[in-house]
Amino acid sequence: MAKKKKTKTRSFVLILLVVCLLVGAGAFYIQKKKEKHPISTRVVLVKKVCKLTSEKISYTTYLGQSFIADGVNKDTYHVYSYYHEKKIEGYLPIKDLQVYHFDPSFENNIALFPESYRMQLRYLHALYPQWVFSPMTIKRKFNKTAKTYQKKALTSFTASQMIASNKIVEGNVWRRASLDLTRYVLDPRNALYADRAVVFEQMVYNSAESLDTIKQMLKGTALEGNDPQSGKSYAELLQAACLKYNISLSNIAARAKQENGAGGLGLKGGQVKGKTYYNIFNIGANTGARSGIVYASKKKWTTRKKAIYGGVAYICHHYVNKNQITLYLQRFDLLRKKLNTNIYMTNITAPIEEARHMMDGYVNTNSAGISRALSIPVYKKMPDPVKYPIATLRTDLSIITQNNSLKQVKVSYHASQKYTGNEITPKVTLKDGNKVLKKNVDYYLSYASNKTTGKGKIHLIGLNDYYGKVTKTFTIA
Repeated sequence: MAKKKKTKTRSFVLILLVVCLLVGAGAFYIQKKKEKHPISTRVVLVKKVCKLTSEKISYTTYLGQSFIADGVNKDTYHVYSYYHEKKIEGYLPIKDLQVYHFDPSFENNIALFPESYRMQLRYLHALYPQWVFSPMTIKRKFNKTAKTYQKKALTSFTASQMIASNKIVEGNVWRRASLDLTRYVLDPRNALYADRAVVFEQMVYNSAESLDTIKQMLKGTALEGNDPQSGKSYAELLQAACLKYNISLSNIAARAKQENGAGGLGLKGGQVKGKTYYNIFNIGANTGARSGIVYASKKKWTTRKKAIYGGVAYICHHYVNKNQITLYLQRFDLLRKKLNTNIYMTNITAPIEEARHMMDGYVNTNSAGISRALSIPVYKKMPDPVKYPIATLRTDLSIITQNNSLKQVKVSYHASQKYTGNEITPKVTLKDGNKVLKKNVDYYLSYASNKTTGKGKIHLIGLNDYYGKVTKTFTIA
């Protein structure tokens, strides 16, 4: 009898776990249902990480995530999004959100990007209007490129969807990454979110970045505080080295944190023939931290300061000066004649992880909004956006699908309008089958040539579920 009760308990726990996974990374709990007061439907963006709550779920959002708001309760918006084509709804604090407003003047800036890039770029622009986005045309086919990079891609994941085989090929945890994981990370569109888009930031020294930004980025790691040998803080040493070599300080700090934030062998030092050497960036550590120390001994990095300056010089000379000017390009050497011959990190997800460290530092020091230049690759024969390999662990709620062309939508309006001397703005209704599209959620509407007699124009641009542009005319007489 006891065994049967134990089995039932286990079954309940498993069901509860599955429910939690289905709603993302949040926890499952019961909350009193709030009363929703309707408002005009609008898109809102997460400008500060917060929790979506309802009577059933608590889901932690990520920076820049988009939701549709259709109601309000005191200081919260009622919002919804989609996960595995299922509607997930709840409440988010209004103070942590920014209402999205379409900026028609920005459209020329992203005209050279494919449609599948543009919605996320619009959202990034809304949050950080000082950022500049440039397409980097890659004359390589996406799928073929992914197969090439998968050959040397490593991961610490163990799930079968993430690895090519269970064999450990380096260190104690590193296995060959699966093609699905490689394709997911390689797809630039999966990094066009505010919490990681700086993976495309150009690695030149930015004088607008302060020392406080870097100290905040290193807070809570072994790189916080001072180097006992030089007496200077690690942040100061990194800043001086980056200034000397004209390389991005935040980028280098994120890399140092990624490689040795927990106090690895490169930071603590290791001995070769009785002498201690340091390798902050684990350069040359292709078969483990020990090989990095051997490399440091050849470079005579006998102090942490020497290891920092030497490491920054190495990254500059071997990557930045060879057109690998972003974190993304240092993992994927797309501009070289032969691929996979000059990659900084074999860990396939390292550039995204480092980008998140960078953005955390920016946000925590209120420097995210300063001018930044992002170069974003566009491949030949881009597939539909690549999804995360483990379906049940996808936590990326999204209102963006772009599965529908605006040209297939029925547009209704009165084509003949009476001249009044004022702007003429005919009422426009868009229907996709029985669905009535929502202005500023499914499409953006503007008018032109509508102040005088003649032909007026209605301009429509698809948003979120819809893509493309449609122009309609009407007569003013």
